[in-house]
Amino acid sequence: MRYHFASRATPLSGGSVGLHEHEGAVWWLIIGLVLVLAVILLASRRSKPLGKTPDEVADQIEKFVEGSDGTYDWDDFTSFELADPYLESVRQRCIDTNVRYPPRDGRGWCNEEGTSVLRQLARDVREYARTGVRLQPPVQPN
Repeated sequence: MRYHFASRATPLSGGSVGLHEHEGAVWWLIIGLVLVLAVILLASRRSKPLGKTPDEVADQIEKFVEGSDGTYDWDDFTSFELADPYLESVRQRCIDTNVRYPPRDGRGWCNEEGTSVLRQLARDVREYARTGVRLQPPVQPN
């Protein structure tokens, strides 16, 4: 059997390439598709706003300020949108404290003033849980 010079897998006369020669590529394609579908499924589940209650949000802020939250709790809180518009605005204010009130020594989330803002946000959210009144989150200087 003679082969074309550019490819050893394409015979010039009468032979054919068997399927077994492509099995490895087919399996890698299947594995790749499964992984892509898994990532899409996970991403779609996390892209929906979280339905946290006001008490859960206040608890998270207070635990963070006290240093008693879990390793990734604050990261999770600041990373995923909340379904309640008021709680989402509070979450955004919490994120802003990192930039508007940077830690003085470069460690931690924010400085003392930012910690005070976080405490006030937790109190406001507690009031919202108790009364349903949406207090305007503290205005932060530019």
